[in-house]
Amino acid sequence: LFEPYFSTKKAGMGLGLTIVSSIIADHHGKINVQDNQPRGTKFIIQLSE
Repeated sequence: LFEPYFSTKKAGMGLGLTIVSSIIADHHGKINVQDNQPRGTKFIIQLSE
């Protein structure tokens, strides 16, 4: 999911989540992905103080 050029969209370049993940890591944070029932996806970002 966070790999470069991974996309399920025809027009997608697959760089968005890769960039987000890189920025969060640069700030010593974490990003987690969860299923958001009944539909969708939840991204949880944790940054240290």
